[in-house]
Amino acid sequence: LLAATSSLTWRVLLHFTIFEGEFIRQSEPPPRTTVGTNLQRKDPAKKAKLCGFRNSGWYLADSTIKLDFKRKGGKMSSHFDLWAHFRLVGMSASGKTHQYTCVYCGRKYSRNTTRMADHLKDCTLTPEDVKTTLLNSVSEENGDSPESTTTPNSNKRKRPSGSRYRLVRHTSKREFKETERIIARAFYATATPFQSIENRHWQVMLSRFCQGYETLTRSHLSGALLDTEYTQVRAKMDEILEEAHRITLLTDIVVGDHSEVFINFVASTPKPIFLKSVSIHAGNEAQMAEGIAFQIREIFKEIDYQKVVSIVTNDSKTARSVQNLLTGEYPHLNFYCCCSHIINLLLSDTLEVDWSKDLLCKCIDIVNYFNRNALALSTLQNSQQEKYQRIIPLVMPILDDYETIKNCYGCLLSSKSALHNAVTEAGFIDTHICNLVMSEDFWMNLKIYSDFMDPLIETALSFETTQPALSAVFDKFHGISQHINNCNLPIKTAVATFFNQKWQLIINPMMLLAYQLDPKFRGEHLLCEHNAKVIFMVSTMAGQNSSAALSELACFRSQQDKSVFSQSSVWDCASGVDASSWWELVKPSCPNLATIANIALSQPASVNACKPKWLSPLLIQEQRTKYDVETVDKIIFLHWNLNMLEEKDLNDITTEVKSIDESRAIEDDEEN
Repeated sequence: LLAATSSLTWRVLLHFTIFEGEFIRQSEPPPRTTVGTNLQRKDPAKKAKLCGFRNSGWYLADSTIKLDFKRKGGKMSSHFDLWAHFRLVGMSASGKTHQYTCVYCGRKYSRNTTRMADHLKDCTLTPEDVKTTLLNSVSEENGDSPESTTTPNSNKRKRPSGSRYRLVRHTSKREFKETERIIARAFYATATPFQSIENRHWQVMLSRFCQGYETLTRSHLSGALLDTEYTQVRAKMDEILEEAHRITLLTDIVVGDHSEVFINFVASTPKPIFLKSVSIHAGNEAQMAEGIAFQIREIFKEIDYQKVVSIVTNDSKTARSVQNLLTGEYPHLNFYCCCSHIINLLLSDTLEVDWSKDLLCKCIDIVNYFNRNALALSTLQNSQQEKYQRIIPLVMPILDDYETIKNCYGCLLSSKSALHNAVTEAGFIDTHICNLVMSEDFWMNLKIYSDFMDPLIETALSFETTQPALSAVFDKFHGISQHINNCNLPIKTAVATFFNQKWQLIINPMMLLAYQLDPKFRGEHLLCEHNAKVIFMVSTMAGQNSSAALSELACFRSQQDKSVFSQSSVWDCASGVDASSWWELVKPSCPNLATIANIALSQPASVNACKPKWLSPLLIQEQRTKYDVETVDKIIFLHWNLNMLEEKDLNDITTEVKSIDESRAIEDDEEN
């Protein structure tokens, strides 16, 4: 006993006295005895084994004992002697655990206080006074008893409950496999390098939360675990695509170095599903279009191309070429360009004009000067604190990120007075910077261009969603056209020319149809040539029912009497529900047009699903080139889809951690 020098050992032993080979419990129960289970009885010829401590009838079968402290046991209070109602009968069939039998009904259990206590509560042969004592004991342990605050155990630190404590209970092979899959899924979803698993700090963390668990290796993560997870996620993706009524194929084209082009393919159902990512070598626009068309044909071999309604791309140069290559083979497809991409092209063209380029360079000079000069920056921040009661950081613009340019202009305009005060400080302000800050023409031009950019960037951001938004594109661009005509830009003529060029790239029959059939817009600003395209789209998509569909379209546009569209209540509810739900309400009166409307209104306005914010650059690194192409494709596939899938879809793929307890009970029952 003297060899057990841990503080926990001594703290428990202080509450007991050893006399003539027996443990005799003191009159006062110890305030903290949450560790261990019971004293295991063995053959008197063998050494007795003490597996922890509990306030129950402990004794020694022999004077020679061995201390073995383990954190096991249930949530029973020290006031209930659970072991007085069970008898040790021997070892389990596997030889790993002890078996006990109920003294009332004779049912056998492996050592687990929680299930044994539950059995006493449910057993029909258990005396009522034992059940009452047990229930009171559980209530005290959970803090439900009003007397719990006055008992000697009231200050006992309770074992917290929660899912993170389940990780220290792994005993079965099934639990180990579930833990491996959960850890591997975290690596795939976050694009964490596989070599991290062999770092000693990772190993310490996993061994701490998964006691007795053997740490994974890089070969495990890139081998059987990867194949298993890929197979299950792929099956779930195929199931979602099979259940989808219509699909929009999104293509994101990224031009790299040495004429290498990376293309991401995502299917919108409208729930985004990553299909694959490929790289092609294209020397010119024609070769790039051929490569994209070939990859689309390969995708159509894997999914039902009849369900594909539209193909959206973010490259306006190749969109028309791809359309020319595929229209003959798939005449039902609609092709259009990403709306956010078109607005970015418009902003890019305006920044190439000398006036706006010079304005941007001046802003960069001011931001650079203050961010690189500690004394000037400190003076500016003190002035900001005095005038605005807060510090406004100066944002450095990124040329390809127009939102940062907008933020740069905004922070400069917000700090105008503070900048004026800062430049008046003598001794350290550059003459060029001083002249810029004190120039009223500079601030007037900055205000004009900032006001011009704001609605364009807001429109681009509104399109960057995975939800259907194609019906709002025509209305948004009509608003941008009016905004350009009303602004005071010195380069307004050039900007209007740029806008007309971009409008020709984005306008397409599917967008016009969605704008016409959205009850919030009803094609308000459509021209005669646009109406002709809408009629052609309705006739084509309706097929044999084109006459009925066109008749329903006429009623929808004219709100004829004796039709559902003549009722004001029908139009009043359009503002309270989304367009697809509205058409479901009126579908009994116009089934053909409602079917077409649901197709048109389900189309996305951008390829934003191909550019998620969580996409990690770690996937394209030289460290991963040691894996073959198939392995890299699986890693990329899992990285995308594990983040795109909703929680309920992940639950369908694999069993949750909370089901591990149920599987343990089944395994123990089979063992018994």
